[in-house]
Amino acid sequence: MSDEADIVVVGAGIMGLAVAYHLARLGTKRVVVLDESYLCGGASGRNGGGVRAQWSSETNVRLMQESIRLCRDFASEMKINVWFRQGGYLFLARTTAMQRSLEQSVRLQNECGLGTRMFSPFEARRIVPELDTDGVLAASYNPDDGVVFPWPFVWASRRRPRSSARRSSPSRV
Repeated sequence: MSDEADIVVVGAGIMGLAVAYHLARLGTKRVVVLDESYLCGGASGRNGGGVRAQWSSETNVRLMQESIRLCRDFASEMKINVWFRQGGYLFLARTTAMQRSLEQSVRLQNECGLGTRMFSPFEARRIVPELDTDGVLAASYNPDDGVVFPWPFVWASRRRPRSSARRSSPSRV
């Protein structure tokens, strides 16, 4: 490994490898990824892979809209199955304060172009028939939210910049 780098990324999880991958795609020649452990040794190797746009700030909603698009495109770009499944996320409100918060978030999400909707407990059970709605006042649901399997993202992100960097420079990613 070279003693020099244009950019050093700390952390070999999904975010660190994605940053390195995109930097390599943009033409950065010497990107080094450092990690104290192994690929996905931290949170990236232990999460459920949730990808959702139901947030309460415009910045997060817009970032996650882009994340959902990237997840959708990643499999074909990398020629790898990331098990991206868009089955939606259902959030439940059991207090009036939480219901108001969900309603506020849904308004914001709709303003950002999301199809998030508020549901009654009865409507929520149509989505998840096994759901116990005792004590549930309301729910919010966005059908575009989904999940991915994190490991294919990690392996593809690690593999591609390295092969790209080798073609243009002896340095490794």
